[in-house]
Amino acid sequence: MPSKLKTETLILFTILLAATVGISNIVTRNSTISRLEKIAGERLQLYRRTISHALEKYSYLPCLLSKTPRVISLMGNRKKHPPTPVSRFLADVVQKSGAAAIFVMDRSGETIATSNWDSYESYIGQNYAFRPYFKDAIAGKEGQFYAIGATTGRPGYFLSHPIRNSGEITGVLVVKVNLADLQKDWLDGGEIIFVTDGNGVIFLSSKKEWKYKTTVPLTSNALTRIRAGQQYDAAELSMLPMDKGVTGGAEWIRISGEKFLWSSTLLPALKWRLHFLSPWQSIKTRVRTVLFMTSTCAILLVLYLLFLRERRLKEISLQKVRDADKIKEINTKLQLEIEERRRTETELRQTQNELIQAGKLAVIGQMAAAIVHELNQPIAATRMSIASCKVMVSRQQFEELTKTLQWISELNSRMAAMTQQLKNFSRKSPLKMEAINPVESLQKALELLKYLISDADCTIDIFPPVPPENDEKSERLAILNASKPLNPSIVSDPSDALNLGHHPMVHGDALRLEQVFVNVIRNALDAINDQNEKKIEISLTSRNRDVEISITDSGPGISETVLGQLFEPFFTTKAKGDGLGIGLAISQEIMKDMNGTLHARNATSGSRGAIFTITLARHQIN
Repeated sequence: MPSKLKTETLILFTILLAATVGISNIVTRNSTISRLEKIAGERLQLYRRTISHALEKYSYLPCLLSKTPRVISLMGNRKKHPPTPVSRFLADVVQKSGAAAIFVMDRSGETIATSNWDSYESYIGQNYAFRPYFKDAIAGKEGQFYAIGATTGRPGYFLSHPIRNSGEITGVLVVKVNLADLQKDWLDGGEIIFVTDGNGVIFLSSKKEWKYKTTVPLTSNALTRIRAGQQYDAAELSMLPMDKGVTGGAEWIRISGEKFLWSSTLLPALKWRLHFLSPWQSIKTRVRTVLFMTSTCAILLVLYLLFLRERRLKEISLQKVRDADKIKEINTKLQLEIEERRRTETELRQTQNELIQAGKLAVIGQMAAAIVHELNQPIAATRMSIASCKVMVSRQQFEELTKTLQWISELNSRMAAMTQQLKNFSRKSPLKMEAINPVESLQKALELLKYLISDADCTIDIFPPVPPENDEKSERLAILNASKPLNPSIVSDPSDALNLGHHPMVHGDALRLEQVFVNVIRNALDAINDQNEKKIEISLTSRNRDVEISITDSGPGISETVLGQLFEPFFTTKAKGDGLGIGLAISQEIMKDMNGTLHARNATSGSRGAIFTITLARHQIN
């Protein structure tokens, strides 16, 4: 016993600890990822607004400066309007606006005035016709382009606008914006941020080593455009060593062996994408911390539960010792009670079987008059035939004698069939549960009751079972009517008449089910005795798990008071001497023994009469 307890304790400890570790790991990781994703989303929105603000601050300058008279005049007559005053004007604008540089190009792309005119990095004389921003502006559009400066080697964002004189484009004015301050802010903040252009090239990044690397392989066309516009000077534009994946619905990226939680957002107007990376190590650290705390608590809890279990086992052991004699005494009493219960159940079963047999004999007694009447006719015919046989013998009419004797034999067989049916119904038999066809029991019950049905001038309509796909085509089959008594020979095969082959088997006792049918149909015959329309309908319904047989009469129905006592033993509404009041009670007990049910109710569809429903479980084939 101690060894078993130790094993159970070890198993419990292992399961609890493993479950705790697994659940805490998943919950902590998911909650940490969700929190970091939320922070990343907020930071992305902030930096997105910062970039937009940094660029929008200068977006008006190209258009405004391109419309100043001195810039327009410069493009008309350079001798009359030398470029130096314009360059000084542009230098003053740069100083006040904070732009990196402002310069003016003629239609050929040559720079003729610039804010850095007096610097060794002056743009004067430089031709930038290869730049996309020049091509856009000379075509009459506003240009936007991020690139490394072809003269200074310093990257910047170029904004261009066409210079028009009398509606004709005479040149291009360009404002260069330096975004280096943004990178410095990102680096000082200790956050990992980078921006990629439409080709996937990183041109702004808080990590210098990532600049001018690509996040996706460049196509040959994209590389040709970049080289033609000298966008990134001589940068190799090699692929950043990275791989991507998804964990718990969150995207991650691994760069140079370091894993990050990856969030990004698009800047549609610029065709840029802003990326924010959160170190995955912070997720691991939090998971390990929570995991350690959870595991510690789980171990302490398990140890405490084991302590309580051990203490409880000791108390139970002591209690068992103290109660050993009492338990022995209780077991003895229980054994005696069990034996007594078995004897009682045996007696009750015997009593019930006797009661069932008494019910059968009562039914036979009530049918005796009709059966005697049926037997009188063949007996009288037999007497007359025997007398005829004597005459035929004396006259030596042997051929006619043979025919008459054959007819007497047929009458005798008919009377034997009547009495054999009663004999089979009346015999005692133990409950035998097996696969049976309920329609066969119904057929035998109807055959047994056919003389009472005929005397009652009753019509019985049977709605035979049909396969589900033929439900809409089923036709009512009238087995009995007012002028014809029940006779299975009215069809070529009784099984076809009741559609036996299509009906599923049920689990029960065929003879006892026959007795239930006899009792219920006799009850229905009594109910319609004083009615103008004497009719009984029998319908069979097959379901997946059970079979239901409903017997409906055209009688006056059952009052609510009687309905509650209908299945009580010795309760009857018939006149004294017409019944014992045990038929329905016996039938209900038989159905319970067969794990079935027998219920009664009044018709609810507007018609009169009572409905008795018999339900039996379908026989399951193993």
